[in-house]
Amino acid sequence: MKAGAAELKATMKKSELDIGGIESLQDDMADLMDAHAEIQDAMAQPMGIPVDIDEDELLGELDALEDELAAEAAGEAAGEAGPSYLQDDLPGVPLPAVGVGGGGGGGGGGRIAEDELPAVPQKT
Repeated sequence: MKAGAAELKATMKKSELDIGGIESLQDDMADLMDAHAEIQDAMAQPMGIPVDIDEDELLGELDALEDELAAEAAGEAAGEAGPSYLQDDLPGVPLPAVGVGGGGGGGGGGRIAEDELPAVPQKT
C-alpha cells in the first residue's frame, strides 16, 4: 500500500495530470460531441421525401387496395374468370389463326410452308 501511495503521489506531481489540462480536454470533447450532434441532425433530415405526408390519406389508399384485392379474391372463389386482361378470348377482338404471320416467336408451331410464301421479285 505504501508503494502504491508513493507512486500515486509521484504521478500526481507530474504536469500530465494537471486539472486545468483535464478540464480543457473535457471542453474540447464536449465541443466535438456538439459538432457531431449537429452533423447527425443534418444527416437525419429526409431527402426527396415530402415532409407534409398525410398519413390518413395514405391509410385510405391502403384500405382501398386491400378492398380491391379482397374483391378479386372473392370473385375467383365464386368462379368468376378474373381480370379481363387475363382472358384468353375477348369479345369483339379477332385472334389470328395458327400459321398466319411471319413466324413470330418461338416453338415453330406457326410455320408457313415454302409453297405458301410469296414469290421473290426478280430483277430484269
